[in-house]
Amino acid sequence: MFFDEIIGQPSAVNIFEQVLASSRLSHAYIFSGPAGTGKLLFAKTLAKILMCEDKSGCNVCRSCKWVEKNCHPNLRITSVEKGSKEIKIQAVREIEQELMLTPFSKTHRVFIVNEAERMSEEAFNAFLKTLEEPVKDTVIILVTSNIAVLPRTVVSRCQVIRFHPIEQTLVTRYLEQWLKIKPEDALLLSHLSDGSIGDACKLYEDGLLAQRERLIKGLAGEEPGRLARDIANYAKSHSEDKEDERREIIWQLKIIGLFIRDALWLAQGLPDNKLLNKDRIPEVKQYQRRYNNRLERLMERLLKSERYIRLNANTSLVVESLLIA
Repeated sequence: MFFDEIIGQPSAVNIFEQVLASSRLSHAYIFSGPAGTGKLLFAKTLAKILMCEDKSGCNVCRSCKWVEKNCHPNLRITSVEKGSKEIKIQAVREIEQELMLTPFSKTHRVFIVNEAERMSEEAFNAFLKTLEEPVKDTVIILVTSNIAVLPRTVVSRCQVIRFHPIEQTLVTRYLEQWLKIKPEDALLLSHLSDGSIGDACKLYEDGLLAQRERLIKGLAGEEPGRLARDIANYAKSHSEDKEDERREIIWQLKIIGLFIRDALWLAQGLPDNKLLNKDRIPEVKQYQRRYNNRLERLMERLLKSERYIRLNANTSLVVESLLIA
């Protein structure tokens, strides 16, 4: 089938199977949903189908291979440039200029704007004109994790396709089958990523599982100050800016949260085989015995700490107060 590569988005797949069968393709779409749920992959898959030499997305013909490598002359993917925080008006001007050119082949042309919510106000205003003047056999796809910040004038001129968090079992299966991750690690990553295959893969590639080992050792130890420094150092070494650093700290707090939740479950009589940290049961039991009467309070403070960090509180102070108190 056309969309065999797409995991956990039956609604979007069903919509486009009908669209392709009836040849009723819109000139502009918004793919909206949480990060890491396959929106960009879906957009590229659609482009592959529309440009494929046998119209099936065969993955074998020259066109399919070009789309896979992001080098098809009829495909343009616009993203935030490295070192920039937004998609600037110049990027939209380049799309407009390309729209005026004769296509490379008689297939569709596809223009994808990734992280469309990061377009500048000027870029949005310029893009509105592009949407108001559709070009034959051209499809524009805005990919966004935050449709609320897109101007209503832009949204109203596009067909919105919703993407949803992927079922945890599907994320786990994907990690086991394609990345060859151990079942217990795949299960943990699927819980951490909240239905985002993209996030799960990134966490694995960034070495978060190795950091998990250090976090658990730190929780079992008696040096909360050292653990706080380790959390901060890991976040800084895996970040390009302050926003990235906050996200990395939140991931680590989520790992700590799953560990504390296991301890809570043990305190409530849940059997060992139901725990998420199956490979660290002795450490969970040790932690549960040490903090048995404080586990619920610790979990509440952990959730508050995560909320404070999202609200731009001082990360060092938040983490230190959480672990030392």
